[in-house]
Amino acid sequence: MTGAPGDLEKEIARLRRGWRPSTEDLVDVPVIRGWSFGFRPGSRAALCLWGDVRGHPTFGDRAIYTSALVAIDEAAGWARTVNRYYRLIESVTS
Repeated sequence: MTGAPGDLEKEIARLRRGWRPSTEDLVDVPVIRGWSFGFRPGSRAALCLWGDVRGHPTFGDRAIYTSALVAIDEAAGWARTVNRYYRLIESVTS
């Protein structure tokens, strides 16, 4: 469930209708640990997540900031950014 950019509008529409990704949907997505909210460097308007990612197809395993945040369900442990879904583990405030 990579969330190809062309699918973003469809994903947003699905989320607005109440659809949520299942555990099975999120099996192969990157995990972000020790995450917090932030703003993308150079932007005060694009809310994103900062944290240590594992299994990212481009960045591998390292500290990153995500693309702009589209949706998040902290209790269910997932976030959707412009580019992909992430599984969330332990925010810095946990």
